[in-house]
Amino acid sequence: MNVAEQIQRLNPTISRLLALSGSPRLSVGVLHCGAVVHTAHFGRHDVNHPTPPNDDTIYHIVSLVKLLTASSIAWLVHDGTLEWDTPIRDYLPEFGKRTDEIGQRATVRDLLSMRTGIAVSHASFGLQLGESLLARSETVRTACSLNAVAPFREQFIYSQWNYGLITDVVEEVTGNSFGTFVERTLLGRLKMDRTIFDTIQNENRGRNISKAHAVRNNGTACTIIEPGWTDESGFAGAGGCKASLHDLLRMYQSFLSACTHQEKNGVDYTPGSPWAHTRTILEPHVRIGSSDINNLSYCLGLYRSKLPANLSVASLNQQMLGAARVPIPQFGLNNGDLKVYHHTGAVPGFHASMFMVPSTESAVVILTNSIPLMDPTDFAAQLILSVLIGETPSEHKYLELAEIARPLQVVGYKRLAAALDKKKTGIPPPFALSKTNYMLLPYDGNTFYWKADREEELCEKAMWPFLSPDHHKITFAASTIGVIDSMTWFHDPLGSPEIFRKLCSDRAKM
Repeated sequence: MNVAEQIQRLNPTISRLLALSGSPRLSVGVLHCGAVVHTAHFGRHDVNHPTPPNDDTIYHIVSLVKLLTASSIAWLVHDGTLEWDTPIRDYLPEFGKRTDEIGQRATVRDLLSMRTGIAVSHASFGLQLGESLLARSETVRTACSLNAVAPFREQFIYSQWNYGLITDVVEEVTGNSFGTFVERTLLGRLKMDRTIFDTIQNENRGRNISKAHAVRNNGTACTIIEPGWTDESGFAGAGGCKASLHDLLRMYQSFLSACTHQEKNGVDYTPGSPWAHTRTILEPHVRIGSSDINNLSYCLGLYRSKLPANLSVASLNQQMLGAARVPIPQFGLNNGDLKVYHHTGAVPGFHASMFMVPSTESAVVILTNSIPLMDPTDFAAQLILSVLIGETPSEHKYLELAEIARPLQVVGYKRLAAALDKKKTGIPPPFALSKTNYMLLPYDGNTFYWKADREEELCEKAMWPFLSPDHHKITFAASTIGVIDSMTWFHDPLGSPEIFRKLCSDRAKM
């Protein structure tokens, strides 16, 4: 039985994983030995249209774009426009106003490898309904004010601000928008004509485009507003790309071929290819957690795991099962020392997983169009990867884990609501409610909150499931004359509560 036939035998299990997740659809693409050996599509176009997706259906690929972003920087290094180890402040002078090590010493290499230590701080760029609170021109200035939450170059902190700054660097040195530069340098040369950085509504690419979904507590899907990251957001290089399965397979196929050529010949450029410095991209730059850097690390836009390993480390599945103290088994027990490169993409409305083995020019990419109850792309991709490396897929084990993970979000929200209610007091606000304009409820004196309701947050407001009581509470402060002039929000679990001050006489708004 050949590889394609072995993968096809997994279809019933993949269909079951999709059903458990509640997501409407799933698209699967597989490369092996440098060739496309399998594509498959499950489910329906969206909850209102029964037609299935196909190889040309466009999805938000979210953080899978980070390889394109790292490769764009690699090309600019190749042509002499940038240097890997020149401080960012040389390209973005405003960033030099930051006087700590991040502001004075951070390079494109540090940003791409997520080792700056800069805070996660989601609050400034994404809250609900696909909105962004940050003006496009404010990325660098805001990044200058973010706290460091880890020592510079010593710890991996997955902060999208690193790639927001990279987006600004590309635009500054090329004079083009990030999407325009990537299209001219990479997408056009690879004929990836169904890959875009604009909003989907502005594109004339036909109707074969995925709609964003969330999944209700009962496992049924509903459409939600499209994610807001585009070429206009300032975070295009972090997660603002949309692409078809066909285009992604073309990208990984070409990239892996260039990796083989450059590794074999000890060079940093493949003639006729848009890929440069692939060895640098695949080099481990920072360890993750307490792991040895050779076992689990972040490279430039990619995770690297040496087998055997937990390949769900960046997935929603790890987030939920880890919190429930349910161990995810080690993958690849019979392939010790094999290096697997991978990434997860996640945003309200879409999920994606990619696993890649450069030594055999193999890759699996799976896309779905929802924020699901559990991540089917992660487990399905690992099942297929098992086939590619010659191991028996653990179908029963992954289905068992999916069954365990499925209710955990709903249970988590119930526990969150109970935790909030338990500490809610009857102390009234010290100022008149007429001075506020917020859809918040009194919690404890001048602290207000919004109720933890998973369906309202995910299905109605297109929010990410943050299962933290502090994330749901905001404390207001008033001046000596009783005017509300600031609020404090503990939105970043790795950082400290952040104070947002009103700097004008207008009424503040959330």
